[in-house]
Amino acid sequence: MSIQIADTIQKIIESKQLKPGTKLPSERKLAEKFGVNRVTLSKAILLLEQKSLIKVKIGDGAYIINVSSSVVTDSIKNYYKYGKGSDGELMVLRGILEPEIAAIVALNAGEDEIKGLEKQIMLVKKTFSMENKDDYILEDEIFHENLAKATHNELIAAIIVGLRSVMLPLKKTLINKILIDGKHAVHTDVLKAIYTEDPAAARKAMKDDINAVSLAAGL
Repeated sequence: MSIQIADTIQKIIESKQLKPGTKLPSERKLAEKFGVNRVTLSKAILLLEQKSLIKVKIGDGAYIINVSSSVVTDSIKNYYKYGKGSDGELMVLRGILEPEIAAIVALNAGEDEIKGLEKQIMLVKKTFSMENKDDYILEDEIFHENLAKATHNELIAAIIVGLRSVMLPLKKTLINKILIDGKHAVHTDVLKAIYTEDPAAARKAMKDDINAVSLAAGL
C-alpha cells in the first residue's frame, strides 16, 4: 500500500499541483486522507525521499524539493561508471548532441557568450601540447560545457556536464592519440562558424571535430 500512496503523491508532484518548497501535510493528516496507519504512510514518505522528490526535516516535516540538474549529471556518471556504458557509445552520443549544440549556439549566442567562448578557445590552444596534457583536457571540456550553457537550455547543459565527468578520465587514457590532430582538437572552425552565425557550418565543424577525435582514438 505504501508504494501506491507514494505513486499517488508523486503524480500530484508531477502535475505541478505541489511546487518546490511546499510543505506536505503532517503524516497524521496524510494517513487519515489515505485511510492507512502511520507506519504505512511513513514508508511512502521514505520512498519519495529515496527518489529525491521530497526532503524530510526532522522536527519540521516533509518538503517538495526542486530537482536540480545534478540529478541528470549524476545519473549519466553512475550509468557510465557502474552500468554498461562504453567509450564508443559515449563518443557516439557526443557526436549526436554536440553538432546540434554548436548549431543552436551559432543562432542564439550573445556577444558576451561569444567573447567567453573565444577566451576559452585561447586557453585550449595555449595548453595544446604534450607538456600540458592535463591542462588541455580540462580546458577543452570547459569549452564544451560553456558551449552547452550558451544554448540557454538547462537540460542540455546538465547532460554535457554529466558527459564531461566521464570524458575527463577517458581523455587521459587517449590524450596521446588526440593530440595528433591539432586543428580539430582546438575547435577553430566551430568558433569561426559561431562568430559568423552560421549554424550549418557550426554543426559540420563540430561533427568533424568529434569524428576526428574518435578516429584518432580508435573508437
